Amino acid sequence: MLTLKKVITGELVFKANELIEAGYKITLQEQRLLAVMISMIHKDHKDFQIYKVDLNELAKIIGYKGRSFYREAVKITAKLESRVISIKDKDKDTLLQTSWISSAEYINQKGLVELSFDPKLKPYLLALKERYTSFALLNILRLRSIYSTRIYELMKQYEKLKKRKFLLEDLRKILGLEENEYRLFGDFKRRILESSIKEINKTTDLFLEYETKKEGRKVVAITFFINLRKEKEEESLPAPEIKDKTLHKKLTNYFGQTVTQATKYLEKYSVGQIKQNLFHVERRYRAGEIENIGAYTHKAISENYSDQKSLFDEDIYKKTEQAKKEKEDAEKAKEQDINYQNFIQEIGINERSKYTKEQLKELEEKIKKEMINNGLNPKFIPKILIERNGNKELAQDAGALTFEEWVDQKEPNFKEWKK
Repeated sequence: MLTLKKVITGELVFKANELIEAGYKITLQEQRLLAVMISMIHKDHKDFQIYKVDLNELAKIIGYKGRSFYREAVKITAKLESRVISIKDKDKDTLLQTSWISSAEYINQKGLVELSFDPKLKPYLLALKERYTSFALLNILRLRSIYSTRIYELMKQYEKLKKRKFLLEDLRKILGLEENEYRLFGDFKRRILESSIKEINKTTDLFLEYETKKEGRKVVAITFFINLRKEKEEESLPAPEIKDKTLHKKLTNYFGQTVTQATKYLEKYSVGQIKQNLFHVERRYRAGEIENIGAYTHKAISENYSDQKSLFDEDIYKKTEQAKKEKEDAEKAKEQDINYQNFIQEIGINERSKYTKEQLKELEEKIKKEMINNGLNPKFIPKILIERNGNKELAQDAGALTFEEWVDQKEPNFKEWKK
């Protein structure tokens, strides 16, 4: 006899796929009672049994919280005897219309009810060897909506395929909706689709997402994407810290690696080794020697192609590095020249008309040479002129500040710096 303890420890429900896809309309309590009955079927049974259910245990299992479950149970079983389920068999091209249960007998002194399935359901519940779906009874009992339970069963059926598509009208029929129920898609989406998915994702072993297909402005189909909740939770774990974000971005954006691959490279190999291999890949790619840069990059890094560079590779590498250095030197010299021109004006060479071009050029050359040789900030040029080059008179004639004037007017903190 089924108890709440057995449910919690993992009773399973087995249903033929035709039964899962059948169109029918029942209440949540009726659906739960059916799930309890189906979980009591032994997989080796060749015929239906009389399924005895303790009413007190059943009340706990299906979540009834009223005072008199006996009266409620009588209503549930009476309804199930009158409910019609329509099952299509595509192979046989048949349509079966039958009830769920054929009888329910209450034994008041023992507090039991003896239930019997309709015999016509045998092919869909007994000795199932193919085209069936199984799931934990507990997952069904956790759901609080009949639509959630139906959608859950439909998704479990396609769990391994990870995706299931329905025409909207077909899904409505399977869920047992009347023609005028939730006719507007906005109502269907809010009251059935999204509320069911939210509940399934929160309480069962599945995690669902969906997308719709439209013809014009009308939604005509829905595609569900099916994951195990455990897998989805693992996907949402925080990503490992990336050592070199610039290199990681270069691996994914330019060299065609996935985020996971790029992260693994940085965990397994040194930054220097990765960069050497990327240089090798880029050189061959620019030369038109490889087509799939993503696949070749993966092999190059994994097998460390940089250790296998030819003399030609080495020569190219040296020339590239030399060109890079020359470019950096040129940029540095240009920057120094710009700074020099800016600070020539700062020190006050403002009476150029008094001196010959040669004298002025001599002064400027000395300043520039001293600045470049010493790598000093040009604002210290007065110090260079007066103390190092002995050009005090020439500087004063050119209108430059004396060292003392410069300290007082331009850089009052320089005295402290000099100490």
